[in-house]
Amino acid sequence: MSSKINEKYPISIPEVLKILFSIGEGNLTSIQQRVLDYASKFSKVKPDDAPKLISILTSDFGVEPELAVQLVDIMPRSVEEIRTILRTGRWRLASTEIFLKILEVLDSFRLSK
Repeated sequence: MSSKINEKYPISIPEVLKILFSIGEGNLTSIQQRVLDYASKFSKVKPDDAPKLISILTSDFGVEPELAVQLVDIMPRSVEEIRTILRTGRWRLASTEIFLKILEVLDSFRLSK
């Protein structure tokens, strides 16, 4: 089966999990099954919440989509971790207050494990 790529954009681990669940575990190839196992272990937000969180990060804070996906995948627990992820461009000069607000939003979506 060949397919054509219409557009390319980053998706988070929880979104991958949702896509693979929609296919059904019995219909997955061995590689897809391994990806499902990985996504199940490392998803840190609910699959339905990931797009909402990415949208908040991009629209409310101006985080680039690729970096927003990284934040959702990693779900940092400190300002220092957020600074490390957002270390480029205008984020180098961002205030601690902004990073604290981002952390507050991340915490509101975080799965407790």
